[in-house]
Amino acid sequence: MLPDRLEVRLDRARCAGGDPRGHAASLSAGAAVCAAEIGAAAAGLAVDVELRPDPADDLLVAVLRPADRLPDPRLAALDLLVGLRQCYRAGSDDEQLAGDLAADLATAATRAVEVLALSPEQVCRSTRWVLDAADRGRSRRVAPQNLTCAPARVALATAGDTVTERVRAGRALQLVLLQISRHGGAGGLVTGSVEVAAVRAIAERQVCPGRRLQALVHIGRGAPGTRPGPRRPLAEILYEHSATWPPPPPSPDDHDG
Repeated sequence: MLPDRLEVRLDRARCAGGDPRGHAASLSAGAAVCAAEIGAAAAGLAVDVELRPDPADDLLVAVLRPADRLPDPRLAALDLLVGLRQCYRAGSDDEQLAGDLAADLATAATRAVEVLALSPEQVCRSTRWVLDAADRGRSRRVAPQNLTCAPARVALATAGDTVTERVRAGRALQLVLLQISRHGGAGGLVTGSVEVAAVRAIAERQVCPGRRLQALVHIGRGAPGTRPGPRRPLAEILYEHSATWPPPPPSPDDHDG
């Protein structure tokens, strides 16, 4: 938190070890940017967002600055859901994609991100993609027995696969999960379809030809009685500074392409 802006930075100490491409980290960072936009709107402040403004600083995800306009009331209305939103890895009760939820999801994505509702046939195939990956031992995180429970799934796709586009997909993912929560549902990521390269290629050909699949989300009602887990204390996330941090040296493993 600086006098004239908020900088959102990636903390590598909190990144998952099994994320060699940084895909999950980029999605998470984009979701955090979206949460900051929502919080600002709820406080009566519109912000301009600049993603990855400094190529020399690979940990700087975004910069948010106050804007001279009224905040978006649709963003402000989501503020109460941020603390309730859960991303379930386990299976959820069967749930068809309701028309009003489908309409909200269609408009939830940020610019340059598409939200695509999967047909029932594609849902069945998406389960097989991940099951096949698990059978071949190429994904350690997949729990196949939990993936057949949710017939409603949506895919988030971008034109390319740069770090910036992954961050945009993370912003859209946060909005999608919040809209699902607003309708009383629960969202969860089907991670194998994106994390396993061979499976991702199959999924992209069948779901979003010519575009890159960034997230596959299943929609359901979640486990009965499940409560959101505790959020990280604000003091561990937000730091106040009077001057800009010196940019760290770029990592050789991170690039925008």
